Amino acid sequence: VDIHVYRDLWARAVIRARQKKRRLLLIVDGLDEDLRPGGNSVAALLPTEHLGRCARVLVASRPHPEIPDDVDAHHPLRTTAAVSLADSPHAAKLKILAQQEINALLSSESANPSAADLPFIVLGLLAAAAGGLTVRDIVKMSSINRHTIRAFITNRAARSLQQMGSSTIAGESRYQFAHQTLLEYCQAHPDVGRDPQYREMIYAWADGWCAKNWPIADMADEQTPSYLLDSYPAILAADQDGPVWRRPDPHRLAD
Repeated sequence: VDIHVYRDLWARAVIRARQKKRRLLLIVDGLDEDLRPGGNSVAALLPTEHLGRCARVLVASRPHPEIPDDVDAHHPLRTTAAVSLADSPHAAKLKILAQQEINALLSSESANPSAADLPFIVLGLLAAAAGGLTVRDIVKMSSINRHTIRAFITNRAARSLQQMGSSTIAGESRYQFAHQTLLEYCQAHPDVGRDPQYREMIYAWADGWCAKNWPIADMADEQTPSYLLDSYPAILAADQDGPVWRRPDPHRLAD
């Protein structure tokens, strides 16, 4: 729908709700999964007019990535206080099963040392990234072959990881932890999220694209990964008072 048509429909719906003494509620879930297929973020297109006694907008999102940079400085999203939601009791069982799966993945034994390291590498990179990565992204950082990474994500770790929204601009799906609590669980693990090597791997990968000036397409017809354009800046701008392994990096953020 054209943005002007959309805004006109919203205004008409508000007027109708007011006339009929009804309430109008627009619910938008998963802002963190917005890959901007049309260029503008969903957050920037949220209604900001005709809000009042009968019209409200309810938005839900994970903490990262933060509010997109195309959202107007005076947008209500920037001033409205966020409310943290407790875990749903209906998801408690799934959370336990997923944590058990992660523990099982990390404790699995293999005669092949590289195979034994696979869960730590994939989960470690996703924990350090705190955002969606494609199979190609992980392959580039880890040098593990594509089918091994894909098989791990879509089979062995299928309960803990999930596809993130639609495909990227390069046509590949991105994957992230299925629940925020799983991300936090892995970030706190001493051999996963607290191991600095995974953040350094992300830095080295990002520095390579920075050296290319963040191209739309390079000589190999590859373009800057979507993660580096949305979630990565939020990680670099992390809270100064946060954990040691997630301190801000203003120099990389400036680059």
